[in-house]
Amino acid sequence: MGSLAGKTVIVTGGARGIGRAYVLALSKAGGNLVIADVLDATNVVKEIRNNGGNAISIITDISNEESNREMADTATDAYGRIDILINNAAMFSETTRGPFNKVTVAEWDQTFAVNVRGVWLSCCAVYPQMIEQGEGKIINVASNTCYKGTIGFPHYVASKSAILGLTRC
Repeated sequence: MGSLAGKTVIVTGGARGIGRAYVLALSKAGGNLVIADVLDATNVVKEIRNNGGNAISIITDISNEESNREMADTATDAYGRIDILINNAAMFSETTRGPFNKVTVAEWDQTFAVNVRGVWLSCCAVYPQMIEQGEGKIINVASNTCYKGTIGFPHYVASKSAILGLTRC
């Protein structure tokens, strides 16, 4: 048995990239994985199951309150509890890079809707179940860009900085 045996872990943005690496490692530790992503994570679920792990996926738009509720309900229905939420999903590769004054308002707002509001909404969605259980952990993924900045990426850096503030609260 791994160190996460019997624990349910939700990973937002788990269909690719760092999120995928998280779910694969967590499944090896014995966790029951819930992969919540706007992308289809069927192949990741198959990979985990083929290696003897437990995983399900749900299409989730973390910027949407109802979608987050469905994510939490799906995790609880499947595994009976939510032990860990890893808020990994973010607008990153989809964002435009360039001069700060050339970022469109629409892209700025979408980045904050996913990267900040989405993290908050995901926390809000799992919190009642964690309170009912008497325990739970929430891990919010930020970025070292908060400390050094990145030229041409103001909306992403500002959104990840906001996550640090939210987490501290």
